Amino acid sequence: MRATSGLTALVLAVLASLGASNQARAVAIPFAGGGFDFYDGPGGEITRSSLATIGVAGGAASGAATIMRYDDSVVGDGDGFQGTVSVPVAEGPRVRAWGSRFVGQSDFRAWRAKAGVENPLISGSTLGLYYLFADDNHGDRTSGGAAELDVPMADELTGRASAGLAAVTDGPASSQGSVGVAWRPTPGLEFSGDLGLTRNGSLTTSPGPGRALSLPLLGNGPPAGIPSIDLRPERFVEVGMRVALP
Repeated sequence: MRATSGLTALVLAVLASLGASNQARAVAIPFAGGGFDFYDGPGGEITRSSLATIGVAGGAASGAATIMRYDDSVVGDGDGFQGTVSVPVAEGPRVRAWGSRFVGQSDFRAWRAKAGVENPLISGSTLGLYYLFADDNHGDRTSGGAAELDVPMADELTGRASAGLAAVTDGPASSQGSVGVAWRPTPGLEFSGDLGLTRNGSLTTSPGPGRALSLPLLGNGPPAGIPSIDLRPERFVEVGMRVALP
């Protein structure tokens, strides 16, 4: 648990520095929130997770720290910790990075990382290009890239699509694509849903269970002890809810 404690302390320090630096240029608004995620994917893997978040936003830079509790049908129950930082690099584009640590009640331990540039497009759309990395103590490791597109469809509705490809330890590449929507009926409340296809397990297009933290804990390949690899496309479904105050 020393690694997770160190990660939490680092994230809190980053949040404090972000709040201090933003005061000179813009008001950094603190917020708190939470949510739930449900994932149903290849091989019958089901992940349920609940989370709580604190952070600062509204200034030039923003950041957040999240803790979660998950229940996964393959690796069991456990806790997750995540830090997120977003910084502008020019007039429009932003660099965003996530780092996550997962600690299971049994022997499962995993790291997730995701970082890249988010570019504003016409009509309020955003295209994100990211590097992905996932590693766990079951011998699974992935490294690759993903593209994510968000397109406003109405005042409360945003459409989104993603695609990714990654190298998998001792196996063929893992690929994935999905489409989805996010609905915000009122400020601070969001419901989301995504439907996709994946090949050779699930590619981790976000650093943990659920999209905003997106995809299952194993993140690649079949469970340990299963030698065969099924390269047929398999479907996955994700639904989530987020609430934030103020």
